[in-house]
Amino acid sequence: MKKVMAILLLCWGLVSCSLALPTREDEENKENLGYVEPITISALIKSFNDQIFTNSGLGPTTENYSSLADGKYWFEITEGIHLVVLPKGEPKSLEEDIVASSNLYFEQEHINDPQVLAYTRMLIMANNAQISYDEAQNLIDEAQTLTSEKGTSNNGKGISVRFLKSDNHYEYQIIRVYQ
Repeated sequence: MKKVMAILLLCWGLVSCSLALPTREDEENKENLGYVEPITISALIKSFNDQIFTNSGLGPTTENYSSLADGKYWFEITEGIHLVVLPKGEPKSLEEDIVASSNLYFEQEHINDPQVLAYTRMLIMANNAQISYDEAQNLIDEAQTLTSEKGTSNNGKGISVRFLKSDNHYEYQIIRVYQ
């Protein structure tokens, strides 16, 4: 029995020692990034549509057009432009799932479409109402310059933005930073 306990304690010690504890640098980085409160996918869609109605003449998205593929919720905004929302954890429902990130996914032929930038600004502002129109545009501009480094832009308000390119589409990824 003593031998079994010693082995269990040794194993527990090895496992707990191998876990990376947050460093002071990690905490300072998180504070520099800022953070936002958790939001459900349903609440994000409502906020996104509110931003669209308030700040643009664009058409909204609705939950009626959603589908679930590869653990992500897809909403068609217009042909070739989609809102893709990744929940934290396994998907359950729009009302329960917390947003990890939301992406504006668009086909290559829409790269110069002004609607893409407008929808991306609205999506950034929907993720944090404290971000202004100009701040959202600055995040987009910075993300575009960081594309080759696969970096993200952040203004300390809990939202990071990344611009991704692939062979047949592009994405603006809006990442929520939680405390």
